[in-house]
This record gives sequence, structure tokens and C-alpha cells, in this order.
Amino acid sequence: GGLQTTLTAITYMAPHAAPSGGDFALTKHAAVVLENTESATVAGCTFERVEGNGVVIYGYNRNSTIRDSDFHYPGGSGIVLWGVTNETEGDGHPEAGWDGTDGNHPRYTALTGNVIHDVALYEKQSGFIVSAKATLSTIRNNVMWGAPRTGVNFNDGFGGGDDFSYNLIFSVCRESTDAGPINTWDRAPYLTDVLTGEPSLRMAPRTMHHNMVVSNNNGTTQVSAFDTDDGSAYQHIYSNFVVMGGYGMKSDCGGHSNVHRNNVYAWVNTVINMVFFEDADDVLDADANRMENNTVVITTNDVGQPICNGTGMSLLRNNSYYTPSGMISECRMSLANWQGRGNDLLSTVAATPSVAVVMAWGEAVLAADNGPHVEQHTRTRT
Repeated sequence: GGLQTTLTAITYMAPHAAPSGGDFALTKHAAVVLENTESATVAGCTFERVEGNGVVIYGYNRNSTIRDSDFHYPGGSGIVLWGVTNETEGDGHPEAGWDGTDGNHPRYTALTGNVIHDVALYEKQSGFIVSAKATLSTIRNNVMWGAPRTGVNFNDGFGGGDDFSYNLIFSVCRESTDAGPINTWDRAPYLTDVLTGEPSLRMAPRTMHHNMVVSNNNGTTQVSAFDTDDGSAYQHIYSNFVVMGGYGMKSDCGGHSNVHRNNVYAWVNTVINMVFFEDADDVLDADANRMENNTVVITTNDVGQPICNGTGMSLLRNNSYYTPSGMISECRMSLANWQGRGNDLLSTVAATPSVAVVMAWGEAVLAADNGPHVEQHTRTRT
């Protein structure tokens, strides 16, 4: 076996910093810190009751791998990816700028086959995995449970291009009614070359697929399993099995260009929740949030809160809805009347099926080979 680490120094009084535009503050201290490395690997290791973070990958790192390792009861986060940006050149300037084109961040990180559980015993703003100003990460085949707030946190829209897939997550928000199993923020712009090879403020799409996410605690009944929060954009979410939670799709505060496709949502409260938009016309037509080809079993009889007009109008299409009554309303009218106005075309509604049927759907979607391609569709607005 690999390295076994336990009872490291307490870090909650160590210096912390806000790594990017999200809620979290982080400390660089950890049982293992990778900085200025290429192709570093942590494999088969056990981090048992470390009093702070397990592994921190800080600043310039390329092709780091954390695999087949166990993280039990850390005082902070299991794994942290933390990049550095700078607005100006020279010494003594803040490492909190918007320009990431100098490459001083983790890129091509692989986090695979790890077991991470019961995190954040002391530092509640922690998670299984926290990514802040890191890009092109692969997070796959991990099993994660037990967190006071969010489970996996993408603290910003820096670069993008991440692949989050084939993970199992459950039992988060044990001490909070905010955030969800997977949380994203995009409150601040960052300049990177990830999307096209040239500097751009737009992130490459982050794909999240073939995950099973169970929202079985406290606040997760109020939010989405994929909590794309505060301006989050370009999140492509497909072929996941989501059990319980507040909504199938969430977007707020100007979030746009998020796509949910070919997912199974089982016993969520409502289909969609779009909140805190100043004006639907603030989002361009081509950037509207889209929810297509999903199977959604809800505990109510209403789609929820889509944006019902304007250029930012939510695009729902070809979804299968299941409700207690076998009927559903959308935008304050029946589904049939809403479709008669040219909206939510090809979607259907029926009565809630048996548990066995829903579980079979979930098993099938996790085994399906549905790629991330999302077709563009036109719609008729009233």
C-alpha cells in the first residue's frame, strides 16, 4: 500500500485566502501539497483523520494524479485544486487577478477511484473536492459521502473543460440548507486560453455525466443535485441519475447556456427553478438554459419556475414528466395549453410509476452511451 497519514496539524487558524469568486476560503496547508510539479502521482494512500486538508494541488501543476486513495474524516477538504492569477507583473502584487494566461494553475489533473467521506469536521466551508482556478480536470469513478455543506465545489468558471463522470455522491448538506451535492459558481470573469487556444473570458463547457447523486439530507431537498449557482454557465449535464432534491435544473443570477439532457430525476420537487434574474432579456436567445430529453419524476404537479418569456426564456423540450396526479402545469397554464403556444414541444406527462420502474430507468441511463452533443432547437415565443 501507499503512504498512510493521520493526525496532522490543525489548520483552521492558519492563514486562509479567497481563491476565486465563490464562497470558500482555503488554506494551502495539507497533509500533501503539490506545487510546481509535472506528472506527480498520489496512489493507494490513506488519509485518516488529518486535521486539515488531505491533498492540496497549488499553483502550477500539470498532469497530477490522485487515485485509488482513501480520505476519512479530514478536518477540511479531501482534495483541493487551487490556481493563482495576477493582474500585474512583478513582486508583491495580489494573487487574485483575472488573467490566468500565464498558466500558474492546475491543469489536466486526474482524480480517479478515490473514496472520500465525512469531510469538514472543523472547517465547514470544505468539501470532498474543491476546484478553484483549475481547468481541464478529470474527476471520475469516485465514491463520496458525508459533508456539512456542498460535496464537490467548482468555485468559479475558470477555463472549464472539466469532465466529472461516473461518480457516486450522497449524504451532503448535513449542517446546511444551502448548496448541493455538486455546486458551481461563476461570479467573476477569468481570462484563459482553454476554449480556443487564444485568450478568452469564456470557459470551455464543463461536462458532468453518468453520475449517481442522492440528495437525501436536509438542504438538498431545497436545491438541485447539480446546484449551478450565481451566474454559472456552460455546464453540460447529461446521463445522470438523480434521486431526490429540490429541482431537476437550477440556474440563477444571470446563469445561462446550461444544458440538462438525457437525465433521470427521481422524486425531485419540481422540474426547473430559475430565480434572481433581473430581466429575462438580460440573457440572449442563443444562451438560454435548455432542458431536453429528460425523465423527471416530481412530487408536485407543476414544472416549477422556468423563465416564461423574453430572450432568456427557458427552453424545455421532449421531456417525460411524471406527477402524482398525472397532470402538470407550466407557466400558469396546463402543459397542453403551453404547448399550444409553441413551447415545451414533444414533452409528455403521466402518473408517477412504481419505484421499481424508476430505479430501472436510473440503471439504464447510467449504462447508456449518450455523448455531450446538444442540438440547437428553435422555438416560437408568445
